Amino acid sequence: DYLVEQGCVSPLVNLLDKPDVRIVSVALEGIENILKCGARNQQPDGSNKYVHVVEMCGGVDKIEDLQKHENHKIYDMAVKMLETYFGADEEEEEGMTDQG
Repeated sequence: DYLVEQGCVSPLVNLLDKPDVRIVSVALEGIENILKCGARNQQPDGSNKYVHVVEMCGGVDKIEDLQKHENHKIYDMAVKMLETYFGADEEEEEGMTDQG
């Protein structure tokens, strides 16, 4: 909670489009750990309060872009996060029609 309140999500999201694979990997791991924490401490309505924080920082778009990353580890992490926290199944189907 403390790190999110201090604004750490936006800087992590901003690292997702850097060319260095290690930086992207560490940033993804950091975001995933924040989302895991939110999943463990769900809101009364069952939602993960950190999903919204990541969305507001443009994180979902950047994570979706990582599905095209040349590094398989980055790709796998991105897909797993989208499926686990952002309901990517629906979005992936829409993306498939765009790519033809």
